[in-house]
Amino acid sequence: MTFPLPWYAYLIIALLCAVNWAAAFFDKLKLYYISKPFVLIAMIAFFARSEGLSALRLPFFIGLVFSLLGDVFLIPQRTRFFVTGMGAFAIAHLAYIYGYTQWRVSYWTYIPAFFALVVLVLAFNFYIETQCKEASLPRFQKRLFKAYGVLVAGMALAGWLCLARVGWGRVPAVMAGLGGSFFLVSDLMIALGKLEKRIPRQRFWVIVTYHIAQMLILSSVLIVKPA
Repeated sequence: MTFPLPWYAYLIIALLCAVNWAAAFFDKLKLYYISKPFVLIAMIAFFARSEGLSALRLPFFIGLVFSLLGDVFLIPQRTRFFVTGMGAFAIAHLAYIYGYTQWRVSYWTYIPAFFALVVLVLAFNFYIETQCKEASLPRFQKRLFKAYGVLVAGMALAGWLCLARVGWGRVPAVMAGLGGSFFLVSDLMIALGKLEKRIPRQRFWVIVTYHIAQMLILSSVLIVKPA
């Protein structure tokens, strides 16, 4: 298996990630917010140069672009910008889900995926209702988190379904599944932080899992060749 991106692309993205991750770890917020968009800009640029604009991969390019918009909207610490950022990421997840569905899969495989989605969503909703009662977050934002949780969980499961998709090898399929799972974990930490359930070094862990997720997703899609 050849690498989907040139070696220097990984080097540039890794250096940009290192700067952003270090800023997050040491709470250098000015550097963190300045460096944050450049990671996605680099991913988008290299993805586009590596056949990312082909018809089959275009939904993933769109997803990356809306992810970048989400990154930018999440920088201001205001509710309206946060909700707008959520909307941008919701479109990104829909684009990824649609992108995966371009590779056929047996309808029977959707049955366990559907039950897994129901379990994930019910577990998240149960946690919000039982463990986050005292959170000062407005009720409408809690509802938004629940709806958004369906999308990100669905995207993660769509990635794991690549194990059964026609044309997908095991390695890129696992990469797609792990990418979706890391995205789910990253967004879950953001939601829990808003619900006053922050973990130590949350900003660092959120951005690390998010960037790993995006790299795994775009790399998996570039590895798979059109039928």
